[in-house]
Amino acid sequence: MSLEDCDDHNSENEDGCDQNCLIEVGWNCENEPSECFPICGDGLVKDYEECDDNNNDEFDGCFECLIESNWECPDGITCNPICGDGVIIGPFEECDDSDTDNLDGCDHYC
Repeated sequence: MSLEDCDDHNSENEDGCDQNCLIEVGWNCENEPSECFPICGDGLVKDYEECDDNNNDEFDGCFECLIESNWECPDGITCNPICGDGVIIGPFEECDDSDTDNLDGCDHYC
């Protein structure tokens, strides 16, 4: 029985395999030497993930841990359509007139 879950030939943390050769939370490691990849869909933004909204659903702002077009995910987890970009993301926006001015038919919340 091995005392190591992984071994990526370094003692750095935050790369999937920690200094004690244990797999870090939010990562999956395989092979020898270990290759570690962030787990997409677990709600933890790691390494090259732009976002992780705790699912792998398309058209909700974050798909395959990349921010979808016309969306923003400021905290990496919660995504919102970009109001003022001229694209209506239904059912989240009722209108989008390419600005965030009020009193012009479409307010700053779209």
